[in-house]
Amino acid sequence: MEDALRTLPDVKEIKAECSDGMATFTVEFLMTVPLENLEQHFDLLRRKVNDMAASLPQGCYTPVVIDDIMDVYGIFYAFTGDGYTYPELYKYAKMIRRELLTVKGVKRANIVGNRNEVVNITIPREYILRNGIIPTQIMSALNNARKTVNAGNYSIDGDRLRIGVSGVVKDEKDISDIIINTADGKQLRLGDIANIERSYAEPQRNGFFVEGKPALAICLAMEDDAIVPDVGKLVDEKLAEAMKRVPLGMETEKIFFQPDKVDEAINSFMINLVESVVIVILVLIFTMGLCSGVIIGFGLILTIALSFPILLVCGTTLQRISLGAFIVAMGMLVDNAIVIMDGILIDK
Repeated sequence: MEDALRTLPDVKEIKAECSDGMATFTVEFLMTVPLENLEQHFDLLRRKVNDMAASLPQGCYTPVVIDDIMDVYGIFYAFTGDGYTYPELYKYAKMIRRELLTVKGVKRANIVGNRNEVVNITIPREYILRNGIIPTQIMSALNNARKTVNAGNYSIDGDRLRIGVSGVVKDEKDISDIIINTADGKQLRLGDIANIERSYAEPQRNGFFVEGKPALAICLAMEDDAIVPDVGKLVDEKLAEAMKRVPLGMETEKIFFQPDKVDEAINSFMINLVESVVIVILVLIFTMGLCSGVIIGFGLILTIALSFPILLVCGTTLQRISLGAFIVAMGMLVDNAIVIMDGILIDK
């Protein structure tokens, strides 16, 4: 797999990490790759992985390509429920995720912290020796139980209808009813020779806890051109509607909410903007006189008032870079205005 990934264009580095039952490959592209071409590179990566899937050893699952690492999850909820199991929480978390994905401006929603369920089959050693059962026989029977069997065809009026018998295993009871053929020709019910119980995978590989209590995390990533505060309000409204459909005792809690942070940053900037304009005007009035201070202050206020409509028309939003540029431009404007006003006063 690593050799195949190295044939991709503009690859800077590939890291491979292997653990029990899983291998993780991290592909890093060159910094010179334009952002608009990055999706095309990921598409080539997916094709390469899909082509290599056929040549992997038997028993390997289809590789999964994770290409959402650039998404920033700005909204982070904790979903808890006292007395509820992980499957019950996950069932309603999926419903909440489905509802939140309908909000305009939400790009992606993930559920983190769920524990996978497993069915443990424990066979005492004496049962294996007594019946002459080989563990591979049980594994083969479990694999065959999940296959769909061709049960023939049914013909009517020249049309042929294919009949299939589904052997889908739904729960541990179905596993208990699986028949095992022994080496001497006997047939045994798996539930008669094995202890079958449902539990969680051990050791726990991932988890999410809030104040020591198990929970699920619902993470939302927003579109690049989304107005964060507006999306936050829509998400809150949609979440309030969805929570009416969950059982009593299940609750959501904000862990991180980017819209609130953005509102705080904007409000802080506007307060600082008003304070700075007032301070500049007062200082100019005391140092250069009332007339000069009022003229320069009026020009400063007029420029600020016209800047916001221009930003809106140009499609630029208020963010860290634009706010920093705004502060620098204000300093240059005041400096030039003071120099020009000082020259006018000297010429008088």
